[in-house]
Amino acid sequence: DRFLLNEKWESLATAPVNPGKQDGEYFLFSFSDNDFIAQDGFLNGGKFTYKDSSGFNLDNQVLVFQIKVPKRVVPS
Repeated sequence: DRFLLNEKWESLATAPVNPGKQDGEYFLFSFSDNDFIAQDGFLNGGKFTYKDSSGFNLDNQVLVFQIKVPKRVVPS
C-alpha cells in the first residue's frame, strides 16, 4: 500500500534548525530508499531504463523530526 510507511529505515542525519545559534534545536532526518523496486527507473544518469521483476513501485521516504538536545551535546 503506497500510503504506508516503509519497513526499513536506513540512516539518520541532523541539521541545526537555527544555524549559528547554540540553542540545541535540530532537525533529525531518517531515510528509507526504494531498493530499486520500481517499474519506471533509470540507471547511469538516465542512459538505461530499469524495471524491477516484482511489478511493484516502492517510493523513497523521509521522516523529519524537530528535536532539542541537552546543552553541551552536538549531534554529528
